[in-house]
Amino acid sequence: ISISNCSAGSYVSAPFTDMSDRTYLPCLPGSYSTTENAQSCTACLPGFATGSSTTPCSGCLAGTFSNTSNAVQCQSCSLGSFSVANSSACTTCVAGQYSPSITVACASCPSGTYSLNAASSCVGCAPGYYTANSAIPCQMCAAGTSAVAWNSTGCTGCLAGQYSPSRTQACMQCSTGSFSLSANATSCTNCSAGSYSPGATSPCQGCLAGTFSGSSSASSCSACSTGQYSLGSATACITCSAGTYAASANRTCQQCNPGSVSGPSAASCTQCTAGTFANVSVCSACAAGSYAGNAATNCTVCAAGFTDLDSNSATNCVSCAAGSWSRAGNVGNCTFCAAGSSLQNGATNPCTDCSVGQYAPVAWTGPCMTCPNGTTDHDSNPATPCVSCGAGAYVPAGSTGSCTGYVCTNGTTDLDSNASTPCVPCPTGSSSSSNSSGPCPACPAGYADTDSNPGSPCALCSAGYYSAGNTTTCAICAAGTVDDDSSATSVCTACTPPLTYQSQAGRTACTQVSNCVNATTYETIAPTASSDRVCAAVSICNPRYQLVGREATATSDRVCLNGLNAYSILTFALNAPIENVSAAQALVP
Repeated sequence: ISISNCSAGSYVSAPFTDMSDRTYLPCLPGSYSTTENAQSCTACLPGFATGSSTTPCSGCLAGTFSNTSNAVQCQSCSLGSFSVANSSACTTCVAGQYSPSITVACASCPSGTYSLNAASSCVGCAPGYYTANSAIPCQMCAAGTSAVAWNSTGCTGCLAGQYSPSRTQACMQCSTGSFSLSANATSCTNCSAGSYSPGATSPCQGCLAGTFSGSSSASSCSACSTGQYSLGSATACITCSAGTYAASANRTCQQCNPGSVSGPSAASCTQCTAGTFANVSVCSACAAGSYAGNAATNCTVCAAGFTDLDSNSATNCVSCAAGSWSRAGNVGNCTFCAAGSSLQNGATNPCTDCSVGQYAPVAWTGPCMTCPNGTTDHDSNPATPCVSCGAGAYVPAGSTGSCTGYVCTNGTTDLDSNASTPCVPCPTGSSSSSNSSGPCPACPAGYADTDSNPGSPCALCSAGYYSAGNTTTCAICAAGTVDDDSSATSVCTACTPPLTYQSQAGRTACTQVSNCVNATTYETIAPTASSDRVCAAVSICNPRYQLVGREATATSDRVCLNGLNAYSILTFALNAPIENVSAAQALVP
């Protein structure tokens, strides 16, 4: 019998003998034989496989593997791993790597992305997250830091003066009037009204006195306007009201001094001038009949007996002139008592009418005068003077009517030239009247028997002369006196130095005393009632060889020092101790 042959895909399990045929067994899965009568089958090594016992082992393709012998087929690698050809195992990507395909080797994740083990792709960090290590998952940015873009490897921290309200927003500069002092701020602090921040890294500061900020988030404070003020941290300035002022914006409003005024928003007050008074915000004019000096708070009404003579409230009220009166608030001249009335009760009360048999001249200040003996109220009118009856009559006090009713009877005369005495025989120095039935009466006051002839009329004394009556001569007003009322019946009035003088006799008015010119002349002789002030020119020192030893005064001349004398005195004064300065001064004549 022929010996059997083992076909490919099997192997001889027992050789033939004389007694038996060759035996064979099929190759196990994952092994092969390609020849007849193979003594054994070839097993596929790891990384190889065969699906037919007659086909040799094939290497596993990239992306597949076989990890045991006798593999019938290769297995695919899992995602996140790879293999090259003939691999007995797949290589798994570690954290921070990835393999997009089982045939592609693991690669490192790009910056800002990460992966865990066996990753087929990397995960990018969203805005607000970051990773600095691709093997570590994305981490959230800390408050005050940000990652604006995808796939950030770190977060950007904000500097002082910046902030980031969200982890996905870039740092922004603090707006005007706000600040952040520390890094990584999530917000800025806004300055409240009354404060300010000069820069994004400067904390809020209260507005200084004299300034303000009326709203929040101010970068500076505004200065108060004129007439306003503020204290520290002010949200608004306070306006000074009328009657007050603010000299500077950092001081409170002050009350104006008495007699001064201001309107609203004033930086100073205005002092009221004479003739006006302070009325809060304005200086009001005083009414006529009143007056006010500088800085007055009210007007003073001219009192009774005084008057606003010039209708000028800036000047003081003046006393009524003698013989005149006024009520309070009078303007212009006071009212003079008319003839026939008398200012018996002072300048504050109206005039009193005189009775018949009395007399008062214009502006009379005393009681009404009863017509004295020897005179008569011939017209029963107190406004006219009592008429002196001439020689040859006797008239009792208070008489009225004509003198003819009181003439001396025939055979008598007014011996003393005074009709107030009974008629007597006419004495020497009298004058006869054609209407008198007796001898010549004496000349009355203001008259004189200048020719010593009783048979002729008495002569009226001229202006500048006077006569008391019963005399043969008129007395002349001496130097230093004047007949200022042009009445020959009154004595002469003395002039009043240093205001007035009269150097001549027989005058009716005093002359104004002269004044020396200040700094040009000085007084050498003081004025008297009968002489004027004498002035002399002030000496002028020659600057070439003279020094002023003493300046002129109102009553002394300037002293000029000559040559060596001046030098010696000045040298002594300059070199002498302080206690000897008076001695140096004494050297000056």
